[in-house]
Amino acid sequence: MTTSRWQNKFSFDRILVCLIPLTGLYFILNMGLYKKENRVIEWDIISYYAYLPAFVIHEDVSLSFVSEEQQGKQYLFWPDENGVIKTTMGMAVLYSPFFLGAHQYAKHFDYPANGFSLPYKFALLLSTLVFLFLGLFYLRKILSQYFSSLITGLTMLCLVFGTGIYYYSTMIAPMPHVYNFALICMFLYYVKKWYETNASYKYTLIVGLLLGLISLIRITNVLVVIFLVCYGVSSLKNLKTRILFFLNNWPKVGLMALLFISVWIPQFLYYKTLTGQWFYYSYGDEGFQFLSFNFLKGLFAARNGWLIYAPIMMVAIAAIPLLKSRLRQYWLPTLIFVPLTCYLVLSWWCYWYTGLGNRAMLDLSGILALPLASGVEKIARLKKPLMFGLGALVLTFFLKGVQHSVQYHYNGLHFNSMTWDAYFHNFWKIK
Repeated sequence: MTTSRWQNKFSFDRILVCLIPLTGLYFILNMGLYKKENRVIEWDIISYYAYLPAFVIHEDVSLSFVSEEQQGKQYLFWPDENGVIKTTMGMAVLYSPFFLGAHQYAKHFDYPANGFSLPYKFALLLSTLVFLFLGLFYLRKILSQYFSSLITGLTMLCLVFGTGIYYYSTMIAPMPHVYNFALICMFLYYVKKWYETNASYKYTLIVGLLLGLISLIRITNVLVVIFLVCYGVSSLKNLKTRILFFLNNWPKVGLMALLFISVWIPQFLYYKTLTGQWFYYSYGDEGFQFLSFNFLKGLFAARNGWLIYAPIMMVAIAAIPLLKSRLRQYWLPTLIFVPLTCYLVLSWWCYWYTGLGNRAMLDLSGILALPLASGVEKIARLKKPLMFGLGALVLTFFLKGVQHSVQYHYNGLHFNSMTWDAYFHNFWKIK
């Protein structure tokens, strides 16, 4: 093997793809959260996960096996008044291989095979690291086509540690954000492949199933279809060409739509079984408030403002115009997708979402990696005084994001009720 091939095989960005999840495994083993009774299967994860013990172990979709005495002790479920699990089953689909492995392990090694003992919790934590690896693997495949190993690696470091991705991969796993990050990175990669292969059936299958699964986890993320429609479109002439492309490939587009719907069929059957309705809204009084205009508060408030707690993403937002000349095929879909998703996500009644920063916005990370890498590359090519000045600003944003994760771990940030007084009181403190 020549020196250049060896350097390519063990390049900076490739090493990070493996090293980052391995450090996550170290933290998970070191923290031992899976050994603690009230950790891992907690908060929203209770609902995401509930389908698996209900369907696989008890074969009872109505949850009738749970008595009031067992709730919160042997079992933990949060159904609504109709016995319906609040969240859709997308996350349960992703958890399922790890759950099934843990179930077999529990039965053979004398653990309670009830879905809530140690093997199940450890398997859930492990699943998050696997999807972190997949997200980084596909993100590197995308970025390395346009950027050097150094720029690609620095971009991945900024995304993982400068936002809440790493924290949600280890300390607050298995929330859905890392899984969404991975699936969206995969979706972007295979959309590009779909066009490069003239809409081959192989990639039609992959893109259709991915789009269905992404939406089944969080319905608002269905907006990634914008990248399928607008990838490579940058003018009216391109738009006409794209419309003709879809019309000429209508059987494959139709197949993709059928695959998308097929992913949702088990969810529709579940609703029909319990409520008699094919479509059911399980969030009760919670909903979107499209006229409340929480946009600025969701981005910049002390109470979990996205760009306050992940300031490195301000660099990504500011660098979106660079895509027009650097990565023109991604410019229009990014320009449409990012503000539209921000508006939709931040129109939810609980626009701050609780947790570390505005965690719902982490799902955008893979898409914003492209402008972020463009911005980092642009800064690296500036004259030295300007390069060092802007580089120092980017480094400060990155370190501040890292510090926010550490602060949150040591209770220096409140998950729900931060104020500016509290924020500045603990500005560079850890605890």
